[in-house]
Amino acid sequence: MITITKNGKTTKVSRSAFENFYKGAGWVEMESDSVSVDYSNKRVEKIKEVRKEESAIEDEDESDEDWEAAMQEDEVEKPLSEMNNHELRNKAESMGIDVSGLKSNKELREAIRANS
Repeated sequence: MITITKNGKTTKVSRSAFENFYKGAGWVEMESDSVSVDYSNKRVEKIKEVRKEESAIEDEDESDEDWEAAMQEDEVEKPLSEMNNHELRNKAESMGIDVSGLKSNKELREAIRANS
């Protein structure tokens, strides 16, 4: 088994899996404590380059708030037809709709659509 890396992710795979699939997909073998003789200088340099990139990514100082804001921007709202009762009630309440008399999902969906 060998350890490979791509975009900050690492995994262990067999050498044949690496050669037949992962290598062509941009994964590179990670440098071990003892670099084998068959490594070309080009491969070793690529591994060092990837490690520098990974280190730079880890060093970036992004707060949890930045991630939450980014996730909310990319978040796609679930369609009403796929929401369960709890989700429909939360959606309606967030829109200021009184849900106390509404029992079924159909009633909740109708109330939400009427107030959209």
